[in-house]
Amino acid sequence: FYTVSASVSDEDGGTSGEATFSWVTVFDPAASTKGSGFYAVPGQGNRKAHFTFEASFRGGGTVPNGAVRLWIPGGGMNFESSSIELLVVSGNRAQFWGTGTLNGAPARFRITAVDGNAHHDGVADAIRVELWNASGTTLIYDTQPGATQDAPVTTPTGGGNIQVRRG
Repeated sequence: FYTVSASVSDEDGGTSGEATFSWVTVFDPAASTKGSGFYAVPGQGNRKAHFTFEASFRGGGTVPNGAVRLWIPGGGMNFESSSIELLVVSGNRAQFWGTGTLNGAPARFRITAVDGNAHHDGVADAIRVELWNASGTTLIYDTQPGATQDAPVTTPTGGGNIQVRRG
């Protein structure tokens, strides 16, 4: 993602005000991410949430493919994706979102995954999971409640592996 600013001037010296566009995305067809493992459910003691995901652009396509599954054994959460709408990879961080079902009801999701091994700097793999109702207006689950979309990911994985690949 990039923020782009532009202004226009004409041959008579007249200029427009500067326009700023946020969240301009540069497409990388070789970008991908995958992971599986678990993390401690924030605020729930030793309870673990399990995840498996994969998102990539296949066959030169411009829409990502893949799947997401999140579950907490013993109930409470069972999410399965039905589509992935967007995948953005920046450094060792991937963010992707789409639609699926949460406990059988339509829902939207956004996953932010950090590959701690990408730079060999001893940083742990981390994941942020956000789930909304079908219209995306009500947040149902967030591993980092109140954090902004671009906040550092602070939920380390307790096991498994996350991989983020750039082209």
